[in-house]
Amino acid sequence: MKYITIILLTIFPLTAVSQEGIIFKKIELFEAGYESPKEDVVYSTDFSKEKSRYIWTRVFVKNLLYKQSDQTHIILYKYYNSTDSLIAEFTSKFNIKKEMEEVYTSRGWGYEEPGWWEEGIYSVEVYIDDIFVSDKQFIIIEQKYLQQGPRTIEFEKMKFWESPYTPLPSNERVYLKKFPQSEARFIYTTVEVKNLMFGKSENHVNLYLKYYTPDGYIWGVPKISGILNNEWEYAELYNGYGFDDAGNFLPGIYKVEVYYQGKLLGYDNFIIVED
Repeated sequence: MKYITIILLTIFPLTAVSQEGIIFKKIELFEAGYESPKEDVVYSTDFSKEKSRYIWTRVFVKNLLYKQSDQTHIILYKYYNSTDSLIAEFTSKFNIKKEMEEVYTSRGWGYEEPGWWEEGIYSVEVYIDDIFVSDKQFIIIEQKYLQQGPRTIEFEKMKFWESPYTPLPSNERVYLKKFPQSEARFIYTTVEVKNLMFGKSENHVNLYLKYYTPDGYIWGVPKISGILNNEWEYAELYNGYGFDDAGNFLPGIYKVEVYYQGKLLGYDNFIIVED
């Protein structure tokens, strides 16, 4: 595994997180090879298991010493896997010339050949001069869930129901927005869609969900693959995430997003309440 650094000039609006000599702006992620990435990179947080090589982290800052003096900072990158185990840690110098007002530095970690990333939820932490400034999660998922093509469904709505790991039969499901902490095991999400292939042909659909904890971190990414009969104008697709035993959810608001062809299709929230 190898990694490299590149520093380039760009422009973006001002936000506020201060550091000596700079203001940290944001981090963005993108996939590329070992060679220096081109300007036309595509920022994302969802990457293909079959196609991904290096996942690059780009750190944006504003130069507070613009036209005054050059400066150098040390950027520390930490990559974690889906079990929160540290898989890579490295530093690089961020040399900022006084002529640069809005700048970024990029660093990547991964593999020279695609196909070596394991599916899961990953994260990157960024430190500047030993001070934590930000983190960002990304997922590695099978290419079929990101594959672009003609849209064959339209999003209608989402609804939630509680169940053990084995989904309850449809006639036993109770759709709610609030669930008591002492009873909640798996919270399933049903996604209602309109079948745009109605009356034409079978419709092979691949969706994935992102479950977020109340503090905003991705917790689980359940996948949904289904075949819609050409006689169905509307259909319900579902999957869920949770615990084998009740009582393990923390109280709070949980956000669930549904993605189709790698794009956000819709979202909704459910709430875990204390008894």
